[in-house]
This record gives sequence, C-alpha cells and structure tokens, in this order.
Amino acid sequence: KLKIDRVAELISVQDEKYLKYLTALDICASRRLYVERVVVENDEVATQLIEKENLRKRETFIPLNRIRLYKISDENYQYFRE
Repeated sequence: KLKIDRVAELISVQDEKYLKYLTALDICASRRLYVERVVVENDEVATQLIEKENLRKRETFIPLNRIRLYKISDENYQYFRE
C-alpha cells in the first residue's frame, strides 16, 4: 500500500492565537485541502497511483521530492511575524 496524505492532514497549529487563521484557511480552501491535494513521497508514487489505482475523482499529487524551499528575506520575516 502506498503512503499518501491529504494536505489538510499535515497541517497543525500549536499556538492558540493562530487558530483563527486555520479556520479561515479551512473555509477558503477546504475542498482543495481535503479532497483534491494529495502529498506523496516522490514522483514514482504519484505515477503508480495514477497508473494503477482506479481514481474516481480528480486528484492533484504533490510529490515531496519536487517541493523547493525558498528563504524569505529577514525584512519579510519580521513583517509577517508582527
């Protein structure tokens, strides 16, 4: 069995003051987070799911090996922390 997770299953908020933002995210993007976006380990897993699984609905796969991280500037970091 291939390991997959919906994007929404990977989000957690530890600080209670940010819960309101999680609720807003849930309302605005719930279908995309809970239904359509699937995080998989790599391209190979995504390909296997597409080719071998009988998908009944539209899925968007996000292979972890394709995610690129970008460092934000210190100025932007301070802005978003406020």
